[in-house]
Amino acid sequence: PHNHKYNRVVVNVVKVNNDEASIQAVYDEFDADPSVWVIDKRKITSDFVTILKDNFNRLVWISILLVFIILLVAYGRIELTLITMIPMVASWIWTVGLMGLLGIEFNIFNVIILTFIFGLGIDYSIFMMRGLLQEYKYGHHDLSAYKISIILSGITTLLGIGVLIFAQHPALKSIALMSIIGILSVIFITF
Repeated sequence: PHNHKYNRVVVNVVKVNNDEASIQAVYDEFDADPSVWVIDKRKITSDFVTILKDNFNRLVWISILLVFIILLVAYGRIELTLITMIPMVASWIWTVGLMGLLGIEFNIFNVIILTFIFGLGIDYSIFMMRGLLQEYKYGHHDLSAYKISIILSGITTLLGIGVLIFAQHPALKSIALMSIIGILSVIFITF
């Protein structure tokens, strides 16, 4: 009754053998036809991980810049901001360097854990700077209380995630190994 042009969509599930040749045969069959879209969960995930790996350095620099700006606004002084950033950057370089030495490659799980460790490094650096500022401004020698809170946070994180080292799945072991390396590096360098 109306003069509308409707596009029709047909969705079909195609099950193939889980080998690369069978999957590639499906792509090759429909590659020349622009009206057919082949959507493969494994390929989408693989493409997402590749994009994340390719843009990882950019994401790190954006994160560091945002943290720098927030710390600069919070402290109001460039010196305090830079001193607070030193343990974060050093622990990041240390952790990534240990990954390289131990042959641990970047995968989606390690990227997530490294981001988590980066966040904890920021927290620990801010706690230590706050303790140092309290000591400088008011003469309160409570730096040991800040250190104890960092150690307790590190222990609970290590126990919570580090227990995955006993898992049978390689991805879970990788998460545990990265968290152990990262948390210990962050704590050591922050102190």
